[in-house]
Amino acid sequence: MTAAQQGHFVLISGANRGIGFSLIPAVLERTPSAVIFAGARDPANATELNDLAKKHPNVRVIKLVADDEESNKQAVEEVNKVTDRLDVVVANAGIAFGAAPVHTDASSTYKQTFEVNTLGPLKVAVNYLALAMHHQTEDVGAVVIPYHPDPQAYSHIPNMPRAITPEQSAREYVDLIDRSTREEHGGKFWGHGSTEPLPW
Repeated sequence: MTAAQQGHFVLISGANRGIGFSLIPAVLERTPSAVIFAGARDPANATELNDLAKKHPNVRVIKLVADDEESNKQAVEEVNKVTDRLDVVVANAGIAFGAAPVHTDASSTYKQTFEVNTLGPLKVAVNYLALAMHHQTEDVGAVVIPYHPDPQAYSHIPNMPRAITPEQSAREYVDLIDRSTREEHGGKFWGHGSTEPLPW
């Protein structure tokens, strides 16, 4: 089957739960022929993800650890077994250990959070990198969009509105991907519910 017959090739990191997991059915609803590489830190224990892949042959579960360079190289090798291109890359993987006081929490916790959440999707740092990538990919016409799925994610804070569901985030994100253009959206920071780029 040719790439054109199969549709888009999509890579989603952090696909074993939350927004990453919800993106899979959202993408398939829009493009049933899409081939999705669903990255998970521990594929063997990603029960729900594996069950979903059994129902959809175009979903391929691969090991992908955002803060592990060797894992990233192996993931590329897995993708190359199927295709020589990716049409959409969603660098979704992230971690959160809660807002523990700095003086009581190990520095290693903060280091791991920084490495996964900032270096993994290679936050203001991510926005800057997205803008740099936007300019560096002009020759191939790539559309690079840093996207915050839920600006009100801290629903545990008093008087803060409840966060939207992963399914809602996924549907909105897929809609943004489908309608995005390099001229209007590329290199700009977008977020849940925003009709214009968000300030950095």
